[in-house]
Amino acid sequence: MKKTLLYTILLMCAGSFAAEISFNGNFENATADKNGILWPRFWYKTPFSKETSVRLTKEPTEVRSGKFAFFVEQEGEKSVANVRYLKSFPVALKDKVKLTLYARGTGKLKMMRILYQGGTGKFLRTIGWGKVVSVDSPDKWVKLEFSDSFPALKAKGTPITSYTFIPVIHVTGEAELLIDDMKLEQFPAADAVKK
Repeated sequence: MKKTLLYTILLMCAGSFAAEISFNGNFENATADKNGILWPRFWYKTPFSKETSVRLTKEPTEVRSGKFAFFVEQEGEKSVANVRYLKSFPVALKDKVKLTLYARGTGKLKMMRILYQGGTGKFLRTIGWGKVVSVDSPDKWVKLEFSDSFPALKAKGTPITSYTFIPVIHVTGEAELLIDDMKLEQFPAADAVKK
């Protein structure tokens, strides 16, 4: 009995080392552009986007929680939505970061990260968070999870131990996807082994 109680307490403590990263992943912080169109603050549709319509929606039937959800609509096989968050987050080598989001509709979604060298801000590379996920749930919100550690990279032969990264939403091909309630959690390298 005592061992079971001690084990339970240790598991609860291990989970407490995860830190939620605060960002506008629920899209509730929105501002109007010069044309009066609402857009989620700190999110940016890149020039890599093509043949796509990306916008906020506030239709109650299209929002999972809060006032807004992100809506991506694409009609062509060559369509691409590439939307980045404009603020970066610090992480250390081998830290694990988990991103959770809810999606509804149909389409192919991939979450990506743009990595920069900590301290210098030098661009390193863009990497995926796992595989492309095909969503086929027009009537029900589905929970998607992406998690990964940060790889061992070198700059001029010297190992890099700290990074900053920005999350990227990447949708390809025909799609009609709603995205809401994104959450980022960071697990330090020592704790990431347990997750």
